[in-house]
Amino acid sequence: MMRAEIGQKAGEIFDFLKQNGELPLSTFERRLVGSRAVIQAAVGWLAREGKISFRRQGRSTLVKLLPEE
Repeated sequence: MMRAEIGQKAGEIFDFLKQNGELPLSTFERRLVGSRAVIQAAVGWLAREGKISFRRQGRSTLVKLLPEE
């Protein structure tokens, strides 16, 4: 069950980034419905799959989609 929930949230995050471009990591926790743990696991899932990258800007961590191969 939890794996399916994390996978679904990863899809939501992917679509959200596709529509909005690079965003602070904290935006997902504020704008998407779901527990913080599931959102963080979903971001990790996308990172492990090579779908997103991170960069620091001041105190924020920005997330963006990587180009599809």
